[in-house]
Amino acid sequence: MLRVEAGQHSPGAEIGEPAEMLAQLDRGPHLWLLSLDQDLDAAWIADHEPLLSKDERARYRRYVRAEDRELFLAAHVFVRKTLSHYASIEPAAWRFITADRGRPEIAHGEAPKGLRFNLAHTASMVALLVHHVDDAGVDIEHLGNVADPMSMVPTVFTEAEHQALTALDQEHQEVAFYRLWTLKEAFMKATGKGMAMPLQAFSFTDTAGSPIRVTCGPEIEPEPEAWRFTVHRPSPRFVVATAYRGGAAGRLPVVRNMTI
Repeated sequence: MLRVEAGQHSPGAEIGEPAEMLAQLDRGPHLWLLSLDQDLDAAWIADHEPLLSKDERARYRRYVRAEDRELFLAAHVFVRKTLSHYASIEPAAWRFITADRGRPEIAHGEAPKGLRFNLAHTASMVALLVHHVDDAGVDIEHLGNVADPMSMVPTVFTEAEHQALTALDQEHQEVAFYRLWTLKEAFMKATGKGMAMPLQAFSFTDTAGSPIRVTCGPEIEPEPEAWRFTVHRPSPRFVVATAYRGGAAGRLPVVRNMTI
């Protein structure tokens, strides 16, 4: 049976000096959350747009809708300011490259070796996973983004996942759907394969009282048992999932309602 939880999350983690924060990653990735419940004012935008790279500014200005521009700007400023908690590098100085399948990686020559991140965002919330393991990914979804979630189940979930969802009471199906959906997205991002991974080629078991597990063939992942997964509810409106290879099996530290 699928796990159904209330809006629980682990407590916020203290923010220390860069060397301390970097050392903490040995115990597992850090999940940072940014709430954007209010529009960004013009002064904030003018002050923070210069932090972006030339390419980022060009992408930012291509968005037609103001809310999309603001979300892009806030998310990328958030990445830069958060990474500066792990290295004595000014937010504007961070440099990135686009790796295979569009995944960004740190390219700054003075950045700590192995420091990596993965970014996800939806309307009014940004999730950032900072890590230095081989692979990690994060996804966040706003409940209600899909008008009829159960209609998608036969085409995006495995038969086992489908059966687990339909076995639930109707009132619990939506949250369970988003738990599985964000887990799949986080795993696809973590492997670097993205949508090249068929959604029905791997299956999650998400049962109360047991660690979340993925089942798949070796063509998807030769060591599925090496992966750790978490699902968080920062508020009743959002579901956030993380996937990472190795690391601590416990819950990730969460920093909520960060300001930028």
